[in-house]
Amino acid sequence: MGTIAMTAQTHFAWISTTAVSSSPTPIALRIEVTKGSDFAPVAATTVFIKPDRTVPVSEVIANLNDDEAAALRPSGLLDTYFSDRAPLPAEADATLASFIDDLGDIGHLYLAASNVSSLRSELGTNFPELFSRLHYRSIDVDSVEAFTSIFFNRARPRLVEGPRLVDPETAIATTRRAVTNCRTMWQFPTNPSYTDENAIVLFTDVETTGLSHLDEALLEVGMIATRGPAMEEIGRFQTLLRPQGLEPETIVADFSDFIADMHSTSGLTADYLAGPVPTTVEADKDVAEFITSLPAKPDYFGGASMTLDRNFLSANLDSYQLIPAVNLDATSVTTMVSTLLDPPDVAMGTVHRAIDDVEYNIRQFTSMARALNSQASAIIDSGKE
Repeated sequence: MGTIAMTAQTHFAWISTTAVSSSPTPIALRIEVTKGSDFAPVAATTVFIKPDRTVPVSEVIANLNDDEAAALRPSGLLDTYFSDRAPLPAEADATLASFIDDLGDIGHLYLAASNVSSLRSELGTNFPELFSRLHYRSIDVDSVEAFTSIFFNRARPRLVEGPRLVDPETAIATTRRAVTNCRTMWQFPTNPSYTDENAIVLFTDVETTGLSHLDEALLEVGMIATRGPAMEEIGRFQTLLRPQGLEPETIVADFSDFIADMHSTSGLTADYLAGPVPTTVEADKDVAEFITSLPAKPDYFGGASMTLDRNFLSANLDSYQLIPAVNLDATSVTTMVSTLLDPPDVAMGTVHRAIDDVEYNIRQFTSMARALNSQASAIIDSGKE
């Protein structure tokens, strides 16, 4: 893990989509490309998308449910969609890829969006050419907002229900506001009104046999629940698990060389073979019991590999429905704090054991908070405003 090395030439693609129940693909996608930490605009485009050659746009609109129609009609988006000669998904993907290519040599292009985990999955499925042009590191706007909510007691992120085409400028404004809130903390480092003492974060990490939740197995889940800006631990849980019908020896025998070396070094393989290893169904019940035993429903889902973790949990565990919708992503927040605000370096590492990596994440967030407090105290001691 690590931060995005932001410079005056760093480019972000702020992306949002509009999805409706009557279409298997988004009906619209908006990209705004910016440069540098001041998010200077570079280029922008909106593409409307027809789901299928045999399905007219009028049918998609006619089949909207009441909530979708109420959300979209006032915006004028449906009128534009109806009148636009929307391309098919593959054609839209080629158009969007060309839009990025026409920007020339801009180096890495980082995705920035709300709910990055979900969007990455959506882009990889429906827009593979566009997806291939985006760097694997991202800025999750919800995570940036969540961090400032916990430590500065600002309004929590509002989860907008139903379809919408969020103007990427809104996401940019959210990030700017988060930076401003961090600077505010420098002047009020111990003011309790600037913290959310009740925020519960469910920090989670998984260990697997590979990167694809479609083809690989989930081996281990670790969770630590924390409360408030001090990240006070209020519960922890860890379990090995195996797919139904497969024995640990069979699973380990199928490890790739890379995975075998990694899990052997971490000690996971030895623990896995020593057993007992519950099945996914058995472990699922324990995960659900742990989450529901917490003092309150968790507000945020914390970690470092959010997309991978969410994909594996949702594919394997029914208890995924108990996972908070809003991420607290370490990469996104560390990038904001370490690059935009330039505090002391925040150490990050991984040992590829679920609970140990969760502890790393928690130390990372508390280190960032201490760094901000340290700068705040230095500013106050020096008499600066």
